[in-house]
Amino acid sequence: MRITDVTSTDLFGGTVARPLAIVRVTLSGEAPAGADPVVVRVEGPAVTTPEPAVVTAPEPGQQREAEVGV
Repeated sequence: MRITDVTSTDLFGGTVARPLAIVRVTLSGEAPAGADPVVVRVEGPAVTTPEPAVVTAPEPGQQREAEVGV
């Protein structure tokens, strides 16, 4: 599995007291069918993911998107 794209969106999640900007992460498949789910999070000097996204691993030739709040 590879990360092929990371895109900011105009979407927000979380709560009014703690809004989270939504980041869309695109994964490209290299996992065999039935592989374990993928946990996606964003980490950096100024951002962190309080609640990671869990998505089904994409199979070879497929893509899957995960939306993660930061």
